[in-house]
Amino acid sequence: MQEKIKIMEDGEFREYDLVEICYSKEYNKSYVIYKDKDDYYASTYDIQDGTVILGEILEDGEWDFIDEEISRHG
Repeated sequence: MQEKIKIMEDGEFREYDLVEICYSKEYNKSYVIYKDKDDYYASTYDIQDGTVILGEILEDGEWDFIDEEISRHG
């Protein structure tokens, strides 16, 4: 059974399939990769006071890392 992740978007929770949680030594960041039936998505994540905080991926190199991780699951 596919694990799920719920993400708050525009004040409502949306459910996605969890693809992978990974870490990049190069960028010293943790990432979560998730998808719906059509597309893949990714965010950085950090845990602060027991709450998971998602962040935007800003650098092209980070997206290259994410693309490599997604291709492993393709």
